[in-house]
Amino acid sequence: MASEITITALLSFLKVGLSDQLNFPRTIFTLNGINFIHRTQLVASTDTTIDVAALTTPGLALFINHGPSTVVQLKNAAAGTIMPKLKVGEPALFRLDASVTAPVAIATALVISAASNATAAVLTCAAHLLITGNIVIITGFTAGWTGANGTYSVTYVGVNTFSIPVNSSGFGALSGSPVFVCSNLEYLILED
Repeated sequence: MASEITITALLSFLKVGLSDQLNFPRTIFTLNGINFIHRTQLVASTDTTIDVAALTTPGLALFINHGPSTVVQLKNAAAGTIMPKLKVGEPALFRLDASVTAPVAIATALVISAASNATAAVLTCAAHLLITGNIVIITGFTAGWTGANGTYSVTYVGVNTFSIPVNSSGFGALSGSPVFVCSNLEYLILED
């Protein structure tokens, strides 16, 4: 079959009297392979595997960072060359090189500066941009606070605070260097 892939794109800006745009009109391509991967996954602050094992040769790929507050970087492999960097809400459309067989994503962690001792731990992070129901991955708590490390659905408390369903009333003083990521990376990768 022919003409299985359709791409339409427009990038335009207007700022302080300056403007420009690049329009990529509707273009149709032929899909060479027969397989694809379409997933949404959480990305941690360590290398998170993007599973392309079902594809003989990964090809055209679209990535979208749906996370509310975390930048995601794509790499061609663990400790490999950094490919696109996606800020919150940004997409990236590109063709994966044939040498990219084990891509990974890594999210930039945000610092938790304070935590309460309460039946639902209230965590402080400047301008976190989270809303109730966002999923976060928390790491870096030590000593009595290790029980707060993990993956949680958050409850919005304030611009700089959110809570997790962890009873921290007996945890004592904050210990460690806690951070969190909240990144929902959606991707569609076609076989080349």
